Amino acid sequence: MKRTIEWLLETESFASETYRMAAEFFKEDSSLGDFLTQLAEDESWHHRMLAKSVGDADKLPPIERALEVDDGMKQEIERPLKTARELLTNKSLTKEAIIETVITAEFSEWNDIFVYVMDSLRHNLPGFQSIGPRIQHHIRWIENFMESQPDASRQLQRIRTLPTVWKEHILVVDDFEPITELLEAVLTPYGLVETAADGAAGLEKALGRYYAVIISDVDMPVMNGLDFYRALVEQYPQAGHRFLFLSGNPGHSEQIFFRENNLLFMEKPAALGSIKKAVFQLLNHGAALCAAQIQSPGAARS
Repeated sequence: MKRTIEWLLETESFASETYRMAAEFFKEDSSLGDFLTQLAEDESWHHRMLAKSVGDADKLPPIERALEVDDGMKQEIERPLKTARELLTNKSLTKEAIIETVITAEFSEWNDIFVYVMDSLRHNLPGFQSIGPRIQHHIRWIENFMESQPDASRQLQRIRTLPTVWKEHILVVDDFEPITELLEAVLTPYGLVETAADGAAGLEKALGRYYAVIISDVDMPVMNGLDFYRALVEQYPQAGHRFLFLSGNPGHSEQIFFRENNLLFMEKPAALGSIKKAVFQLLNHGAALCAAQIQSPGAARS
């Protein structure tokens, strides 16, 4: 296991440096440059987590060596990154080539091996359970960039046929069933979507499972959305950062409540595209919290 982690460390470092060089090379294309810079930062984060795992794994009993990564697979994974580095050195790297490099490298067995290491360690090392959401966000973020590229349909199709590393859970609470059904269909690519017909049912679900995003109506029978929020944050104070409220006609007091608690809200009818962007924003925030919790494993559930 340690040899696999050490190889991954070298690969993550090489990838981070290659992406940073490519970001500088394509700095005139701000969208692509920013994308590559973020990739470099993500790989640097992966490197830090792996480096931490090497030290922590030394404190544990030997982990069963069930699988090894052979040299042929390592070379196959490294090839697109090394080719991109050569093209950068020759100043002949094209936008199409770097995008192809990202897709080929990021969605190769490299990612599967990283997850294998994570799964081998997470049962023994506190905090490593939280890496899965961060990795899945990394993949989701690449897909989101490809959606903005008019000539990336082939790459998008490749991404969408791949299994997910981690499935987030999303809760939709609304008493109007057509809304919950539509949001469930639209948000399924982002995670496993569950629904509840009122705040009380939503609270019961949220107390029993962690939801990365909670979308809630305000006016509902049994328990309204604001009371649902108050009851949940009483138990889990950080849960408020995961809420998106939908309201047909928010009154003055409701708008003050949203502002004072720094909550996301949209008036109905809300645009589906805007809801998807808000969910992506909340998932991104949740991934950042996961990273913070790895640094401080004793942090309370948020």
